[in-house]
Amino acid sequence: MSVRPHPGASRSPSPLWSSGFRPFYLAGCLYGLLALGLWAAGQFGGGLVLPYDRSLWHAHEMIFGFVAALCGGFILTALPSWAGTAAIHGRVLMLLVGAWGLGRAAILAAPQLPPVTTALLDMAFVPLLLAVVGPQVWRVANRLYRLLIPILVLLALSNLAFHLGVFRADPGLAHQGIRAAYYTLMVLFSFVGGLLTPVFTESHLRERDPAAAIGFRRPVEILAPAGLLVVAASELAGLGNGAVGGAALATALIHALRMASWRSGAVLGSPMLAAMHAGYACLIVSLILQAATVLSGAIPASAAVHAFTIGAMGLTKLSLMTRVALKHTGRDLRLSALMVAGFAGMGLAAALRVTADGGAMLAASAMLWAASIAIYLGLYGRFLLNPSLPRGASR
Repeated sequence: MSVRPHPGASRSPSPLWSSGFRPFYLAGCLYGLLALGLWAAGQFGGGLVLPYDRSLWHAHEMIFGFVAALCGGFILTALPSWAGTAAIHGRVLMLLVGAWGLGRAAILAAPQLPPVTTALLDMAFVPLLLAVVGPQVWRVANRLYRLLIPILVLLALSNLAFHLGVFRADPGLAHQGIRAAYYTLMVLFSFVGGLLTPVFTESHLRERDPAAAIGFRRPVEILAPAGLLVVAASELAGLGNGAVGGAALATALIHALRMASWRSGAVLGSPMLAAMHAGYACLIVSLILQAATVLSGAIPASAAVHAFTIGAMGLTKLSLMTRVALKHTGRDLRLSALMVAGFAGMGLAAALRVTADGGAMLAASAMLWAASIAIYLGLYGRFLLNPSLPRGASR
């Protein structure tokens, strides 16, 4: 993504509020570390006083806390660069971040709050984000961007189902809400990862060969997200293990065919691109593991979940956050060895979590995940807080 001027950014109180990626990446990463720490405290000795069990809390906060913040930052940054919408900054951005932050505070204070208050505060962010960006993408000439609207609607409805489950003391409904949000993120990932990975790869290859190109096959591009919707519908509608497993295997094949033309072997020397390719491969692995889980019962369901959340989303988000923190603050896309180690750590965290049955491997996975996020904050947190460099100043 190229650096675009932010109209009115000079009127913002500080550089932090000049673009969506700055506060959301910073707050999201900090909260991710906090949420993981609280979960680990409960998992390995302590306990969280919450109105629902620890695994549900962990899943909810990693999706609607950590991931939602990163997605919000990415959406608010990508739309002006790619769709040409107006940049969101200043007071409107503060309002969005404030709504997200109030939701996190409400969840942490849930034992002291009425459930309805907790739910209303937690559910405010996604609808507010939709209210801000929905009219923008609706007016964009390329109608593909309108797909963001149903994705955000589904994410909001998933959170509603979760809180209804909590309110009714129905763990099954709360879990369904989490699963619906999980599949919504999968569909969003298929659009973002499936578009940006080959686009960035083609740009990288053209630095050495101006004629290099990666072809897009329209049927595969349509079937990739459609297959994920079929998997989601099969599970959430209770169609049975055979239907879910068959749909997951077929969808894994579709995504493998999609990725086959991306020339992954040519980007091994570029850690940011290699991380994105590895992340997309983790989506395929996740679908295969899901099929194996429902068809054989020999693999825990958590393996497929974490192959996607830590592997696919973790690697891809870390790569995109690094790219944005550098390029959108006027810096070159040069990585330190420490950030490369952060990418490797995230990949290893995914591998350990997929194979862990608890104990030391689970703890090691959590520590590697936290270390990768901490490395990002340590290297680029100051870029998010300080003004961007003038064009060419880092060269």
